[in-house]
Amino acid sequence: MHNKEAVDIVIKTGFKTITHNIAFQPATVAKGKNLALAEHVKDIEEHRRNNNSFIIKARIIRQAWVHSTPHITSLKIHSERYVTDVHCNCVYNQSKKCKHVAALVYFTNNDESASETSNEQQWANTDDRAIRSPLHIQRGKGTFTIAQAPWMPLSVPSHHCHGCT
Repeated sequence: MHNKEAVDIVIKTGFKTITHNIAFQPATVAKGKNLALAEHVKDIEEHRRNNNSFIIKARIIRQAWVHSTPHITSLKIHSERYVTDVHCNCVYNQSKKCKHVAALVYFTNNDESASETSNEQQWANTDDRAIRSPLHIQRGKGTFTIAQAPWMPLSVPSHHCHGCT
């Protein structure tokens, strides 16, 4: 008899939406959303075995003490992407409805990394004008502009010095 070995996969980007029946307080939902938007949800991983997801977990950086140990938060999900159980190691999660769980739910359902991947692939199709134009990078709440100085060559000219041999 031939047994199939379980294949575990960890996904770190491009999450599909999940559903849940967690009765968060409205203020908790807002706090969770703010944590996610402030980029406090880190190292998110979705674990799959034989192509079925079973857990999504992340570190949630504390708001007041950002240098303290982050909270470890996880969502157990079944094959239909429905949350069946949650865990967070914060002191407020006895009811399983803390802002860290809300942040992980919000992040998972609003992950924009799939569109970031599409944008990164455009680099292979740039022309000379695109290389010369300013580059705008948006991360979190800030936008950075990197512009090529007009005197910077796009390529290194070949060496034509008369004194060299």
